[in-house]
Amino acid sequence: MSLSAKVRMRAEYNIKEKMRLKSGIDEKKELLKVREKEVEDLKAQLLLKEAEAAEAIRLYAEASKFEAVEKSL
Repeated sequence: MSLSAKVRMRAEYNIKEKMRLKSGIDEKKELLKVREKEVEDLKAQLLLKEAEAAEAIRLYAEASKFEAVEKSL
């Protein structure tokens, strides 16, 4: 096999390998985008739950005050 044939085969292999690796990177990028979206959604859910918990605590404290006033009457 001549040197030029070996060089050509090696170049073709390198091109195919580069395309294969690039395809894998593109897939990983898409997965990362999906995961980042999931994380953002979970953060939003957490903020909502924290707000609901704070409201529940506030309402519980208010109810306790009313009960204390009721008992004192």
